[in-house]
Amino acid sequence: MRKFVFTIAMFLGASCIAFSQTIKTFSISFDKSFWTLWDMKDGTFFLDVNPNVSLSDPSLIYTWNGVEYRGGRWSWASGSEGINIEKKPLLLWADFSLPIDESEGFDSYTVEMTEELVVKGVLLSPYSRYPIPVSSAFVSQEPIVSSDGNAPFYNKSQYPKSNIENIRLEGYGFYNGQRVEGRMLSFSVCPFRYETEGGDLYLLTNVKVDFIMKQDSTPTPLIPVPFDFNGDRRFALDDVVTAIERFLNDEIDFWTIERAIDAYLEKME
Repeated sequence: MRKFVFTIAMFLGASCIAFSQTIKTFSISFDKSFWTLWDMKDGTFFLDVNPNVSLSDPSLIYTWNGVEYRGGRWSWASGSEGINIEKKPLLLWADFSLPIDESEGFDSYTVEMTEELVVKGVLLSPYSRYPIPVSSAFVSQEPIVSSDGNAPFYNKSQYPKSNIENIRLEGYGFYNGQRVEGRMLSFSVCPFRYETEGGDLYLLTNVKVDFIMKQDSTPTPLIPVPFDFNGDRRFALDDVVTAIERFLNDEIDFWTIERAIDAYLEKME
């Protein structure tokens, strides 16, 4: 009888250990067709999504836990980056939100990447202010220059610090103020590596991320309300005003304001 009880106890213990951590794999390939460089006419180049590719790009194909998906969204920040925390080159990021179980939480991750050199000796535009489109070209709103006034000066030899950023848990589903339909793992991927000394820009052609998941019984975070800048769980005109104030304080970018205004106008129709 003791042996039987001991065997059951060992089995339950092993099951708990096995359940406490699982690995879910995200993989994606990037190619040269989705991006372009705009000549800013000040010695720098603005890294941008190809004009033929929308920011919400359905052509992004990736796999998550063995299942193929389409989607993702391009942006110029990982979400955890501040606008003027430091002088840095402007890089593209792809944002993803992927389904996980209600009992899962994020523990850690490992990443494997392959890359290729795509541009040599290019000076990327700085991250201080997002360029504003004027006609068919882009102009810099507030370029950062070095002490001699000639070119942007970057504090680090390589950017970004990490190609995987802003990993977080979020809710998803139809928002009604309280109900949460499920849980997802959201994160940002930068498909570039930039060496500032020689101006060499590398493209990460293949990215594989193993997310180590753990058991998490905490409630699923509330579904985020788009453009809720003042945190009252609704989107109204005062959020647009708050967004403009935050832009003037260099806390958010111009494109966020543009999308917020468009969303508000659509809401009023």
